[in-house]
Amino acid sequence: VRRFEQLKQDINTYENNLGFLSISSKKGNNLIDDMNRRVQKLKDELEEIKQKIKIWKVKGNEKMVNLTLEEKVAKALFDVKAVKINVGEPFTFASGIKSPIYCDNRYVLGFSDERDTIVEAFVERIDKNVDVIVGVATAGIPWAAFIADRMKKPLAYVRNKPKDHGAGKQIEGAEVKGKKVVVIEDLITTGKSSLIAVDVLQKEEVKELEVKSIFSYGFDSAKKNYAKYNCKFSSLSNFDVLIKLLAQTDYLTQDEAKIALEWSKNPEKWGR
Repeated sequence: VRRFEQLKQDINTYENNLGFLSISSKKGNNLIDDMNRRVQKLKDELEEIKQKIKIWKVKGNEKMVNLTLEEKVAKALFDVKAVKINVGEPFTFASGIKSPIYCDNRYVLGFSDERDTIVEAFVERIDKNVDVIVGVATAGIPWAAFIADRMKKPLAYVRNKPKDHGAGKQIEGAEVKGKKVVVIEDLITTGKSSLIAVDVLQKEEVKELEVKSIFSYGFDSAKKNYAKYNCKFSSLSNFDVLIKLLAQTDYLTQDEAKIALEWSKNPEKWGR
């Protein structure tokens, strides 16, 4: 798929350049002939890849039946490109860590079917006796709102720091003191952003608390950080589930999947 997109871009570039060449000069004619040959070669490769993609999609659809909840969520994220995988040319995090995955779950907000898949998964996994749905600012807020609306529950959200004006509140919306709350986050990496909300809510003396996210990388550091706050957390899907699903549908080779799975075990040293 990545090669398909690159070929389309290359063909477009060549065809644009052809328009700038003068066909009156001998040199121009030679260049045009050469570029036309290159364009045709690229188009032939593009067509070959297009057929392979069709075969891959058929094979993938055949295998993507009776998916678990975790797999359905992973597929939804991948289908809309909220998660991108590239083992050969890893992404670089702001921290400098090399990664085979880039995740931006906010992108799913623009796709109603995939958005519903995720909201329904949250509703299935959240205890029906919860009192308040709480979003982590800012990425967790829209998901918390969707869930609260679907479950007909009160909604609140936690700022990453108190307001510097007015009442200086850090928790907005429904009252949470003495309540059973579920905190909604979009992605758990090390857990630090959602644990800011956890700390605030624990100081507000909530009765019971747990964090649920759409996706997690499965880092040991997240487990250690949540343990410090004695806080339960879980995700609808995770990195391991996604990679194994992509290997099953032949989007990734078994070797690529194996290399990618090593990343979550030791992200700081992976790819170096």
